[in-house]
Amino acid sequence: MIEVDVQLTQDGRLVLFHDDTLARTTDGQGRVAQTPYRVLRRLDAGRWFHARFAGERVLLLSQALRLLPSAIRFNLELKRTRRGSALM
Repeated sequence: MIEVDVQLTQDGRLVLFHDDTLARTTDGQGRVAQTPYRVLRRLDAGRWFHARFAGERVLLLSQALRLLPSAIRFNLELKRTRRGSALM
């Protein structure tokens, strides 16, 4: 089983992302909920962890689901926006 955090982008796309903001784990700035996916998909989401992961991108939930075998189970944690509204 894999647990992943899911957030809604400004344009309504579901992405795998833990933090509310981009700065800690990408080379971007601002909030995930206020950023369109066309911007998120260009960010480097790996270099913060280690140089060998440089160039890793923010994934859509749909992309992640296609990458893994169907036998893998997901635990999706739907994050809330800063306004406190649930993602649906």
